[in-house]
Amino acid sequence: MKSYLFILIFVVVSICSCKKDDTTAQQTATTTQPYQVYYTYLDTSLVHYKFKQGSYWVYKNDSTAALDSIVVDSVSSGFNQYDASYGPGPQWARYAECYEIRMHSFTTLQYFHDDLVFNGIYRNAGDAQGNFPGGQLIYMINTDTETVAEGLAIIAKFPSMIINGNNFNNVDESKITAALQNEQVFANNAYLFYTPNFGLIKKEIDLGGGNIQSWSILRWHLIR
Repeated sequence: MKSYLFILIFVVVSICSCKKDDTTAQQTATTTQPYQVYYTYLDTSLVHYKFKQGSYWVYKNDSTAALDSIVVDSVSSGFNQYDASYGPGPQWARYAECYEIRMHSFTTLQYFHDDLVFNGIYRNAGDAQGNFPGGQLIYMINTDTETVAEGLAIIAKFPSMIINGNNFNNVDESKITAALQNEQVFANNAYLFYTPNFGLIKKEIDLGGGNIQSWSILRWHLIR
C-alpha cells in the first residue's frame, strides 16, 4: 500500500466543487499576522483523463445489447481549499488543484460529476454549494495492484484489452466495495476499467447471485 494514500483519505473528506477564487481565504488574514498559501497540483498523468464539453461515450450492455450514452455537459478547473488555520499565530491555507467533469446518462438522465484531484478520480466530490461530504474515490492512477483506499482497490492491470473489436492499451481494473464506500455512490460492488485517453471503457456491476451487469464501450467522441 502506498504511503501517500493517507493524503487521498484526508482530501476526500474535505474536497468541494472546483473553483478558481481563493480571495475569501486570503481576505481573512489580518495585517498583523503572516499569511501563507500552499498549492498541490494534479498528477501529470491525469492529463489523459481531462475530457472537455461535447465529449461522449456510448456503452453497450453485454447481455441485452441495450445502449447508454454518457455526455460531458461542462467542465471547470481551479483550486479547492481543503485545510486552513486563521490564527492566532501564523495563518495559512492549503489548496488542491481540481478538474471537474460534469456529465449525464442519456438513457437514465442521471447527472453526476467526476473530479480529478491529486492522483485520483472522485465521483460526486462535494455539491454545487461546495459542501461536504467528499464523494467516492473511483480510480487511482499510477498505483500498484492491491492498492486500497476508501473502499477502492486496484485489482488488475492489463497490457491490452479488446472490447467490441477495439484494442485498448494499459487498462487498470478497479473494484469499489459498496459496503466500504466513503460516500454511497454504487448500490452494489462495481468493477471499473480505465485506460489513458479514453477513460472508462468497461463497467461491471455485481447484482449478487452470480449475476453481473456488464457495459462495454462501443463508440466515442472525445475532446481533449
